[in-house]
Amino acid sequence: MAVLSILNLSLDELFSNSNQAIYQKIAHGLATFVGLPHRIQFIRELNRVRYYDDNYSSAFPAADVAIKAFEDYPTILIAGGKDRHLDLTAMKERFFSAKNLKKIILIGETRFMLAEGEDPDKFILADSLEDAVEYAKNYAEKYAADLESNYDLCIPSTREALNNQTAKPVIVLMSPGAASFDMFKDFSDRGNQFQQIVNAF
Repeated sequence: MAVLSILNLSLDELFSNSNQAIYQKIAHGLATFVGLPHRIQFIRELNRVRYYDDNYSSAFPAADVAIKAFEDYPTILIAGGKDRHLDLTAMKERFFSAKNLKKIILIGETRFMLAEGEDPDKFILADSLEDAVEYAKNYAEKYAADLESNYDLCIPSTREALNNQTAKPVIVLMSPGAASFDMFKDFSDRGNQFQQIVNAF
């Protein structure tokens, strides 16, 4: 629509025979569009688990957007980072109340503050990014297997399976909601390291 506005064309005019070249260019642009790196960037799918890099997320509002993007999918979140002495109350409430978050892997200086007073079944504390991704992978693959288990017996094994017999992929989302400087050079370094670990599986 933005291109049509710039070209001063209506939708009807775009689909006319005289504008087929413009239509083809717009269609090609939409089909090949790739977002910026580290912004809810799809990395790969392995064993019914999809991995997404949202390491540009250096503040809670960005992490909240990423959580909402996957609200219909069972999600394992990797979050936490540099302690900037901010009030983490809203972040904690969101992390531990979001229905799609099945496990939260906490890293960085904020991990203990985010975990304080929360149900220990809902989170894992990780000392390194490597450990965090390994925990997320193992938990997500087990969750994905549980979604598919017992289908032959027609006994859904999880709440998602009860609601939807077509098992959805499980999401591993790294959206820290915090700065990276406690463990990494910057958000790009954090995201690149995350991608390297995931691609090495």
